Amino acid sequence: MFARESRISRVDNPLGSSVQWFRETMQLKNVRTSNGVLEVWFHGLITRTQAEDLLEGRSVGSFLLRVSQTRFGYSLSFKGKTRCYHIAVELRGSLYIVIGDNRASFRSLRDLIIFYKRHPVVEEGYVLTDAVGQEDNTCDYQELVEEMTEITLTPTRTGQRPSSLEVAEEATQSPIPSPTDTTPVIMSHSLTDTTPDPAVERSTPVRSAPVKPRRTTIISRDWGENENNNTSRQEIVDWFRRTQMSPLMKKQGGFYPWFYGILSRSKAELMLKNNDPGCFFVRVCDDQCMLCLSMKGSRGKVKHFEIACLPNKKYQVIGELKDFRNMNNLIQYYKMYPISAFGDKLKEVGCGGGYASDFTELLNGSSDSGHS
Repeated sequence: MFARESRISRVDNPLGSSVQWFRETMQLKNVRTSNGVLEVWFHGLITRTQAEDLLEGRSVGSFLLRVSQTRFGYSLSFKGKTRCYHIAVELRGSLYIVIGDNRASFRSLRDLIIFYKRHPVVEEGYVLTDAVGQEDNTCDYQELVEEMTEITLTPTRTGQRPSSLEVAEEATQSPIPSPTDTTPVIMSHSLTDTTPDPAVERSTPVRSAPVKPRRTTIISRDWGENENNNTSRQEIVDWFRRTQMSPLMKKQGGFYPWFYGILSRSKAELMLKNNDPGCFFVRVCDDQCMLCLSMKGSRGKVKHFEIACLPNKKYQVIGELKDFRNMNNLIQYYKMYPISAFGDKLKEVGCGGGYASDFTELLNGSSDSGHS
């Protein structure tokens, strides 16, 4: 059962307390990219009414994430066909959850957003689509970040989409609990229940979405090999040889045909640009220790899906619940079942331009051996 904002316990002196909570729990690192700018979808202490004003005239599924004014946490505001929804997001321990949805817990807000771009947020079946950013010449999160650290406060363009239905490669990651623990992640909450603020505007109640009891999955990223994106080429090569060299090789020798080595996002898009929908390959990101599945989507756009390498050595597409014993099983599964909300399935391995994979540096273990 999803909880709307008016049902969540609130705190005294809400504005000051929310600012203090945001700073003391170091939330800034969870809402900015590796380039130092804040996420397009992130907003500061704006009201429900202000959020709905920003969403007015937007397409269904347009969304933003704002810091709650009346409790410690966030509110996910998004556009439905007839009205706006406001869903409570809470930090429990080190995990983010959508109150009332026990399908998954998330190590980062980025992973939460990605998940709900592929899975319905409410019973009406809406998924998140376009991120709604700051209005022109405004910055509604200034009070949250000032005096904390140096950061580029560049207002983002309203309506800019961050990695629509794909995983942005610059997301940071953190060590995670073992996924073998099937107990739902429920941690004690230190907030004191108080009487709801009558001044808070109420919108049409959100209908509760039934959620079947199931194992809580922790959406995470890799085997803890690297936790920041300031990664050198040599570190990426070393990580690959240490953790991925054997899993990505066939028993009879050689890499699987769908593996194309170390490639940048831009080069992958160039290689797939003129291919048919469903063409794909798996690559190693050139800026962090991470595998990524790049494919040509049915709508003409090249999509990038980051692959989490779980602590139990299984693989998982970030934002999906199912995990796999090996990468080849993952590939075969998404040839049969959609990997995106638009119904895209993997089809043929390949790219245009007569590109030939170069694994020299991965096999030799030196980044000086050659770049793909």
